[in-house]
Amino acid sequence: MKPILLIIIISVVSIAPQANSKEVGPALKKEQTITAQNLLARAGYDPGPVDGAYGKRTEAALMAFLKDNGYSFDGTLSDNELEILSKLPSSEKYRKRQRIAGNRPVKHTVRLVDGLVTFPDSWELPTYLSPPPDDIALEHYFDKWLSQRPGGFIVEGSKQPTSLVINPIENHYVGHQLKYNSVLSYILYEEGEVTIDQVAPPDRFDRLTIDNATPFRSQSVGKSVISYLVGHAICEGYISGFDSSIDDWPLIKNTAYENQKLIDLLNMRAGDQNIVNEDVGFVSSGRWFNNRNKGIADHVNDEILGTKPDKKRIYNYNGFVTNILMNYVIFKTGDDWQQFLDKVFQQHVRIEQDLVFMRSQINDADRGIGWYMFYATRYDYLRIAIAMLQDWNSDTCMGDYLRYVYKNRGSKGGRAYRNSQNENSMAHYTKSYGGQFLLDFIGLEDKVIFGMEGHGGQNVLIDMDNARIVVINSAHTNMNWKNLAYEPLRTGTLPK
Repeated sequence: MKPILLIIIISVVSIAPQANSKEVGPALKKEQTITAQNLLARAGYDPGPVDGAYGKRTEAALMAFLKDNGYSFDGTLSDNELEILSKLPSSEKYRKRQRIAGNRPVKHTVRLVDGLVTFPDSWELPTYLSPPPDDIALEHYFDKWLSQRPGGFIVEGSKQPTSLVINPIENHYVGHQLKYNSVLSYILYEEGEVTIDQVAPPDRFDRLTIDNATPFRSQSVGKSVISYLVGHAICEGYISGFDSSIDDWPLIKNTAYENQKLIDLLNMRAGDQNIVNEDVGFVSSGRWFNNRNKGIADHVNDEILGTKPDKKRIYNYNGFVTNILMNYVIFKTGDDWQQFLDKVFQQHVRIEQDLVFMRSQINDADRGIGWYMFYATRYDYLRIAIAMLQDWNSDTCMGDYLRYVYKNRGSKGGRAYRNSQNENSMAHYTKSYGGQFLLDFIGLEDKVIFGMEGHGGQNVLIDMDNARIVVINSAHTNMNWKNLAYEPLRTGTLPK
């Protein structure tokens, strides 16, 4: 019997603190990998495309993040790494990373308790943020929008709202945008039916649930709706005609807006480019024109008394002109203002739930207290668009009004050309502006498309020729606007 030689080899390895110090679970699923990629990008580490594929760039970003925070890495992405990533506020690099809005640095703070990133110089989320805001920030700023809803001009829902035929097909691309980007609601309407109808998942936010009763703030979509009210005021006889001026309104006497034609105000060609703009508000003071404690009369006295319009009537997009239009309609309708609103939205549009226009909180309506922004539900945005579509295709006064503003549209000039690096904005895809609508979409000049766009990614697009409507309600501009809005009108399809 031969002796048996037993050799035992013991290897001693020096082990640094590891990210997977807990028991390592199986490789994460695609959705968890997407979460990790989003968190890495938020922390300032480039994981490559956020696509759920755990490739070399994602692994390198994860390894760098763990190393910077005192962990070693065994090459496996598991639940433990995801837990560490979720504690990003403790990352010094995350807190100090510069946030960019467009091409401009913006001040920010990070709350260590929950990782909330806020922007102290901005009441709202700045547009085109990099890195994009996470769900904590989206929820926080959406709550701020909702906080201003009470106290405006309220139109109650119609007793007979416009019925909607809803036969939706789930689109996974839209679903991905609703789960991971800033889109909260998406509707595609085609030839009388809602064919895509999706909202953000109910478990996405801690406190916020998006449903058919959620009031979405219009932002500058409200500009186009004010134009629609101007048309109704003309058709109801409160304003003399399409070519009339506002020379009978005492509130704006001795200002650049005295005697202005409605069409010049509607087209943002009031010659006020040296008085007000959308970047700073009033040029002389830097004060904003939507102020809860001021009306048009106060802005006249404080900012524009004695001003004259510039001889060059160039396109100058700004919300102050829209507030002038809204408050001129309030002036002309007088004691009928509420009745007028009810007739437009309850009888003509036939909304289902309450619609609320914002206003300043002073009591004297004669001082011009209306703001163009409103709150409405997702389906009521669609109902407004359907009413416009039906008007356009009808032989009525409102059809004549929409055709009038389309015929009298003007070029946006140098602002017409699309920035090829920015696919998040309707404004970069349109050549013309008329009647408070964006018009003449680049590449779609053969189609009559009325576009409405608001801060934070609010979008309503109406293809008048093909009876197609896109309604997008969002908390921010972090979305692929081209795929969600432009392509359905260009090709009739969405990415699959």
